[in-house]
Amino acid sequence: MRLLVDGPGNYVAEFIEKRLILLEKQGVQLEIILRYGERQIPTINYATYIRLFSFSKAGLRKSLAYLLKKIPALLSSVIFCFRIYKFHPYQNIFKGIAWVIERHEFRRTKPDLVHIQWVGNAITFSWLKHHFGVPLISSVRGSQITVYPLTRQGYKERLNECLRVSDYLHAVSNDMRKELLKWRVDEHRIFVNYNGIDTEKFYPVKRESHDKIIRLITVGTLMWRKNYWSQLHIIKDLIEDKDLFRLDIFGLGQDYEGLTYLIHKLQLKDHVFLHGYVSENKVISALQGADIYLSTSAAEGLSNSVMEAASCGLPVVAFDCEGMQEIIRDGQTGFIVPFGDLEGFRKKLELLIKDNQLRTEMGRKAREHVEKNFNIKDTVPAMLKQYRQILEKRNN
Repeated sequence: MRLLVDGPGNYVAEFIEKRLILLEKQGVQLEIILRYGERQIPTINYATYIRLFSFSKAGLRKSLAYLLKKIPALLSSVIFCFRIYKFHPYQNIFKGIAWVIERHEFRRTKPDLVHIQWVGNAITFSWLKHHFGVPLISSVRGSQITVYPLTRQGYKERLNECLRVSDYLHAVSNDMRKELLKWRVDEHRIFVNYNGIDTEKFYPVKRESHDKIIRLITVGTLMWRKNYWSQLHIIKDLIEDKDLFRLDIFGLGQDYEGLTYLIHKLQLKDHVFLHGYVSENKVISALQGADIYLSTSAAEGLSNSVMEAASCGLPVVAFDCEGMQEIIRDGQTGFIVPFGDLEGFRKKLELLIKDNQLRTEMGRKAREHVEKNFNIKDTVPAMLKQYRQILEKRNN
């Protein structure tokens, strides 16, 4: 089976990369569409997608360097232009030729399937299914279907078109499947496949006492959707009664400066620590040494970091959002609180802080739940099976 995958961006997201490596190990021939960036997986082919009309200095420099290097190959794209031009008609022939040059490396690709990793890119690459005569699958992961239609002007119309041109839609959780149904997508075009994690890498260890300090932890990009501001206010309320705990936050993002300031403003510098980006092994070590995981996200598709924490045997306290009720069994492996209920979140957190036995029991059940339902060694073969079913339908 030959699979063409849209990355997207300048690198392939780590959780997607892990899935691709496992697919390759199971015999799938992969080619990844990459926009500049580094080739992360040496054994996999990459097809460069350039932007000729980039207005940034870095974009123009990269485009010129690429064009000079590829002049001989670009000359042969003229013939290719006439083959696919009909799928994207332009009144201006020069724009049409530029459109082809940007995508000329794909002409040597002969996939059986095209899988777009983020549904919002389906329009950009919809020509591939016409050119190669293969099904187009798009993944629905979260914000592109729940957040952007509300926050970005014109995005709702774009999303409708992306859903229309996709032959099949991969939902990363049952909640994402429900969201797709709200957009009136035919349920027969939707299938659910969890991202999954490596439960052999993310595993629990016996926890030490930490000198009676309760260690709270959260991991993820420092951005508004993760809602770290709420965690700081919850911690502020807690330290009025007790000092024997700390919160470690791992991740980088645009909110780093604001969170640093707020930690200072709320006088939390002795209780909350921003660690920035660290290696996966250090994250695992931190999870294994923690006691409770916090998630205050406003929107998710299926939280990889919550799955990883549960796999390491941590009980989780989380605001309710997409996918949480699939990862967390409320009252059994952690607690789910209505979004924005800071007082309710604090009370559930206090229950776990005070009761070591409850933390241990919930953590044990959390690990069992993840092993049973979110092991990447099960979810990737399930995806491969879905690919084969799609090909069988096409051939029949």
